[in-house]
Amino acid sequence: MLLFAAHDPGARNHVWPVYQHALNLGEEAKYIDLTSRSDLMNWESARQFIEKISPRLLFSGCSIRAIGGGIDPSMSPPNGEWPLVRACKFHEIPSIAVVDFTAKGKLDGMSVTDFPDSFLTTNLSCTVQLHELGANPEAVILTGSTHLEHYMRSEPAYCASEVKTLYGLDRSRVIVPFFCGPDTTAAVEAVASIIGNREIAGLIDTTLVIRAHPRAPNQYRFHQISRCFSDLIFDEGATVDNLSLLKSSPLSFSMGSAVSLESLVVGTPSAFYQIDWSYAALDELYQNLETIPRIRNTKELSLFVSSVLKDELTAANMDAQQHAGAITRSWEVLSELL
Repeated sequence: MLLFAAHDPGARNHVWPVYQHALNLGEEAKYIDLTSRSDLMNWESARQFIEKISPRLLFSGCSIRAIGGGIDPSMSPPNGEWPLVRACKFHEIPSIAVVDFTAKGKLDGMSVTDFPDSFLTTNLSCTVQLHELGANPEAVILTGSTHLEHYMRSEPAYCASEVKTLYGLDRSRVIVPFFCGPDTTAAVEAVASIIGNREIAGLIDTTLVIRAHPRAPNQYRFHQISRCFSDLIFDEGATVDNLSLLKSSPLSFSMGSAVSLESLVVGTPSAFYQIDWSYAALDELYQNLETIPRIRNTKELSLFVSSVLKDELTAANMDAQQHAGAITRSWEVLSELL
């Protein structure tokens, strides 16, 4: 049996397509969601679990686990998948970890001897970071993002006219999504900023669709903002899925999110909006996403919007080219280890 495991939603996104690929090939495979199996983020429990099921290989994410869920932080590492990786190494079972976007903060407390047999990375900068952390260069393979490859192949649930109808808008209306970060206070500041800069940006005749981060607390504050402006909609995700929203819009903004990459690979230009809020921490987390422009003043905002609306700026296809074939490349690494 092949074992797949991930903790963070981002890590799951990169593990799940390979898990599905294994099932499609007729392989016996099991997926573990570590958010519901916190016991497996403890070394002794992970060791006993691996000993019991004896998988042929572990294919895991590489998550920065938030302390909580009744787990003793002194007994459990920052990387939620690490105990399973370590348990596999103890039992001489091959292991692979996917490191998406950045290695920063994801291997804290791990020694080189604890590293999995192979790392798969989604970009070159992440590969370099792993080399600097002491990983064997031959064991670090740049595959691209299996999630983005899957995303490129997916069909939206709704077309553009259907999306606008669901929002109660005229079909000629332009909609622009704004994806918020996990800090609700910072997100409210960012939303207030882009509302205040709409006229300067040339977005006065558009409807902004605000989407909160799925783990953001106090989301009622977004409802309060949206009720104050007629051209502002707060959608928690229940009305329109992200893919349909991105495909129905000429451009998108995020405060710092993989959604901007998703936007680019489906052909919708996207930028990190970094005006009037403390963006340093999120920008550092996504520093390896170099193809996404950063908007830090109203001049840059106006230039970005006008360039897109005048068809002078389109989404670069370099991201799509980099990730095409990521599932096949990941499976080849898995097969070689077996």
